[in-house]
Amino acid sequence: MAASSSSSSGGSSSSGYDMPWVEKYRPNRVADIVGNEDAVSRLQVIARDGNMPNLILSGPPGTGKTTSILALAHELLGPNYKEAVLELNASDDRGIDVVRNKIKMFAQKKVTLPPGRHKVVILDEADSMTSGAQQALRRTMEIYSNSTRFALACNTSSKIIEPIQSRCAIVRFSRLSDQEILGRLMVVVEAEKVPYVPEGLEAIIFTADGDMRQALNNLQATYSGFRFVNQENVFKVCDQPHPLHVKNMVRNVLEGRFDESCSGLKQLYDLGYSPTDIITTLFRIIKNYDMAEYLKLEFMKETGFAHMRICDGVGSYLQLCGLLAKLALGFCNSTRGLRAASPASAAMVLKTELCRFSGAKIYPGRGIRFIRSDSQVFLFVNSKCKRYFHNRLKPSKLTWTAMYRKQHKKDIAAESVKKKRRAAKKPYSRSIVGATLEVIQKRRAEKPEVRDAAREAALREIKERIKKTKDEKKAKKAEVMAKTQKTQSKGGVSKGAVPKGPKLGGGGGKR
Repeated sequence: MAASSSSSSGGSSSSGYDMPWVEKYRPNRVADIVGNEDAVSRLQVIARDGNMPNLILSGPPGTGKTTSILALAHELLGPNYKEAVLELNASDDRGIDVVRNKIKMFAQKKVTLPPGRHKVVILDEADSMTSGAQQALRRTMEIYSNSTRFALACNTSSKIIEPIQSRCAIVRFSRLSDQEILGRLMVVVEAEKVPYVPEGLEAIIFTADGDMRQALNNLQATYSGFRFVNQENVFKVCDQPHPLHVKNMVRNVLEGRFDESCSGLKQLYDLGYSPTDIITTLFRIIKNYDMAEYLKLEFMKETGFAHMRICDGVGSYLQLCGLLAKLALGFCNSTRGLRAASPASAAMVLKTELCRFSGAKIYPGRGIRFIRSDSQVFLFVNSKCKRYFHNRLKPSKLTWTAMYRKQHKKDIAAESVKKKRRAAKKPYSRSIVGATLEVIQKRRAEKPEVRDAAREAALREIKERIKKTKDEKKAKKAEVMAKTQKTQSKGGVSKGAVPKGPKLGGGGGKR
């Protein structure tokens, strides 16, 4: 979102107006855009060739979607930018009347452009447009495809209807890395002569979370308020829970000091931070915390479940305390979850549960949990087991359950045979028999043509051997059939003939 070109030092103009650094350092060329090298390279090809298709730029906010479209339009149109570009924010103007009036009138307008260039309609936040407006836009894109191109910026491309997606080339943007944001912040800091310490820039990067727009706004707000960028001033301006406090909470949980962790949470909650801000900061801390991989996965899973409940409306202090209790209960009775944790302990912690109906194994994060009116918890592997459990069926009578196989001693013999085979099976080893080192070196030094000819000759020999074996079997079978026919002819009965029986009805002479 920022530009490599710097303006004059000092954030104030002659009139005393502080121009936002987001606009002041917005790049005018596609090559100056930070991050997303694949997307930027595609746009550079479009800017070089001049053949711009309809575009959908999708990605999180603050990653450079709008800046990329504007820079591309500047490079394609040059001095004709003001006449040949219509920029609309779909969050404000998103009805069907805008498509019918503004966009249609602009598409019908005659503008003199160089050959191979088209007018450009930029729709920012297009995913907030109504479905009716998108349907009308689809028809407009078809009618005026010879003179106008459309560029849509959105956070989620799935909210754009399929007919529009099929008419556009989709370019996806991702969040910027910490190094990319730091590089752009250093450019702005040097241009504006902002006094800072490295910890202050690290705090800005932490609060931005891959959003360049938010990083520049936080930098400007901190400089405007305190004239010095350090960690304390940044978190005062951003008004987010301090990462050190949240990190101390996680450390207390890992070391088994649950009361101290809850007291730290209480301090943050009393300061007025929302549960969403607290749990978002907690998630970022856990993601970068130095702990065992399996433990980090479990912490992130429980944090995600708590975040889901908070988003559903249950954002209370009790919910956050319950999250800390879940983190401390299963994983933090000792310091094994720190860096000294071994892979063997991971197998002990990552345990499975059994389905209350079928007895099948349920791995963490799977299954259906059911809480009865008496607060008893039941875990089922799928909805089928849950339905059969409520219907009071007996799992020992259903052949597909683990309880049935265990009660009727099924698969025991097969398992014992598998174990015996597994123990008796020798490891596969490949050896060269009858070939000396000189022969092997000679074959490796052969030309590919000679090697291919030898391989074809070997395959031909194998085919001839198989054919010879089949012919021998056919000859042997024909010999057996001949012997059988000869035996039958000696007995007076030809092959396929029915032997005659005695005549019925007496002697058969004349009376």
